[in-house]
Amino acid sequence: MRLLFWGILFGFANFNINTDTVIIGLLPSFLGFFLMLKAVTGFPIKSEHFTKTKPVLIVVTVLSLIDYALNALGLVGASIAIYALELTITILSYYSLYHVLRGIEEMEAALKIDLESEVLLNLFRVMAFTSILGGLVLFFVPMVGIMLVFATLVVTIVFLMKFNTAVKAYDAYMK
Repeated sequence: MRLLFWGILFGFANFNINTDTVIIGLLPSFLGFFLMLKAVTGFPIKSEHFTKTKPVLIVVTVLSLIDYALNALGLVGASIAIYALELTITILSYYSLYHVLRGIEEMEAALKIDLESEVLLNLFRVMAFTSILGGLVLFFVPMVGIMLVFATLVVTIVFLMKFNTAVKAYDAYMK
């Protein structure tokens, strides 16, 4: 489960170095999605939700690798195609995370341990809503978009802290 935590951190916490022409991701999201894929493949509990997310994680890993390469090479601009690529990555990544969290909910019930899956799912809903809405609104009402992006950052930090608590509970149970 610790691998899943690192995957979520890399996949959903974006820190970039921007120059005039190049954007370098310090935590490459494609690496995060790959780690998430490895993690859901290795869980002891087999879940329909883990199975559903595997092909989507493969696609989002490849798309985010393409996005990372385009940014690192300075081949991106303010185009509809890039915007569509990044929106697709966002939607697929949240779809994957939703199914991962539902799989954790099933694992919680099967193992009879408290992983706070309901709290994680509620934080996820807020995180996904503010992220997607912020991305859509950013170009039309920049100030509202920036506020939503900041809200997403705050909720993501809280989510990661709660997820880390779940990882510790899982690790304690598995010892």
